[in-house]
Amino acid sequence: MTTDVERFPLPQGVADAVLNKSQLARALNVSEPTVDRWIGDGMPVLSTGTNGRSYEFQLSECYAWRKAREAEREAENDAAERAVQEMRLALVGGKAGTSEQALPPRERRELYAAEREYMAMSQARGELVRFDDMVDVLDGALAAVRAGIEAMPDRLGRELSLTTPQVLVAVRLADDILDDLSKSLAKFVEQQRAKGEKVSA
Repeated sequence: MTTDVERFPLPQGVADAVLNKSQLARALNVSEPTVDRWIGDGMPVLSTGTNGRSYEFQLSECYAWRKAREAEREAENDAAERAVQEMRLALVGGKAGTSEQALPPRERRELYAAEREYMAMSQARGELVRFDDMVDVLDGALAAVRAGIEAMPDRLGRELSLTTPQVLVAVRLADDILDDLSKSLAKFVEQQRAKGEKVSA
């Protein structure tokens, strides 16, 4: 049976190593809170941290676990997208496994008309929001979140009388949170746009 490490080996030239939590977070370009969350989600751990002893991770296993999870989520998204396409075809009497582009022009027009009508009704009921409108709303909300997170280290410093090194740690943690958030949203937007391009192609 093929293991995740065999399916998703480390990139060429990257040596395998045993890392602590901080090193793993830097190697995978995520924050330590993300690593903590992944541990809870089942990421492999060589040894659990205890008082005076750090967590230990095998880089190759953690990298493979992350890539396998991403591949699984992508497969689930692809399966959902196929179900959507098959349902669209079923609305106009098409057969499962038939490409939308293979439909006769009349049936294709009926499919697009039915989809437009469904979208319009969903939008009128408030069940559907235009993608660009949602991006605008998220941009505004995230600007407020970013401003709050960026101001947090200074506020913590003033209200808790933190030392300069402690404030710098808070700044680093805030930057990690914002970086994770930005990457997640950029990936989501890219995936949604790619789906839209696939549907309209």
